[in-house]
Amino acid sequence: MIVPVKKKSLELPDSNSALPDRAEAIQAATDHIVSGNRFVEPLSEHLEKAVFGLACCCGAER
Repeated sequence: MIVPVKKKSLELPDSNSALPDRAEAIQAATDHIVSGNRFVEPLSEHLEKAVFGLACCCGAER
């Protein structure tokens, strides 16, 4: 069976068609449930900040 593949545009959306920023930050726990380390800024002195992102090919938009 052949599954049709939709071709997506490679153009980035402009600010008028993109989703707006959140007015308020998501309220999440400040401490990791297992390690007890704080993962919301300000971080503990022995920790460093790393930022990761997912692309649409990872299924992040679902």
